Amino acid sequence: MYTLTALVTLLAVVFYSVLTIDVGRARGRHGIQAPATTGNPDFERRYRVQMNTLEWMPIFLPSLWLFAATISDPIAAAIGLVWIIGRIIYSISYVSLPSKRHAGFMIQFLAVFALWAGASGALTWKLIHWRHASTTDPTAGTRQNMWRVSGPATLAKEAGSILPQGWHACLRSDDRALAQIRRVHSTPDCACWGSMFAPGSQDHAHGISALHGKWNVNG
Repeated sequence: MYTLTALVTLLAVVFYSVLTIDVGRARGRHGIQAPATTGNPDFERRYRVQMNTLEWMPIFLPSLWLFAATISDPIAAAIGLVWIIGRIIYSISYVSLPSKRHAGFMIQFLAVFALWAGASGALTWKLIHWRHASTTDPTAGTRQNMWRVSGPATLAKEAGSILPQGWHACLRSDDRALAQIRRVHSTPDCACWGSMFAPGSQDHAHGISALHGKWNVNG
């Protein structure tokens, strides 16, 4: 779980909620009846701060989570905090004097750009790496397509790292959440064999012996 990124997301929501409450109070203080959005300069500035923040949230939040998923949870959270700080500076500056808003705007813009660029670069690298692996190893695409991960993620990672070429780890679950690892031969008349285990069992806890007992797959 991306705990730090989740905390920053909650802080961003709290920050936006504070802006929304502030606009509501300003509307009542200056007697601006809904749906009007003009009529008093102070209210208009506060309303514009809320709307500008709302416009950036759909850009900030996806970039934040993609960065956390592809690069780092702590780094994503740190950059996310910079974005919130930038938005706070922007809000205070805009309400007091709109012409002073540029510093806060640039801080939050650079934070979002770092998140977006980092996530885009990481995803592009992964795509290129995957394409390269598929062209250099004819069985790579087949092995990747045969993964159906419904069991523990650690099992999938371990099995993929230890099985040699020609061996395919197939993970699937039935009503009892069983997983099967089996060898698939290149010729259709060869037999398939494997080892069955259930999550939580002794085999799953300590690792099962597969592939003629020579390879350990740790769950």
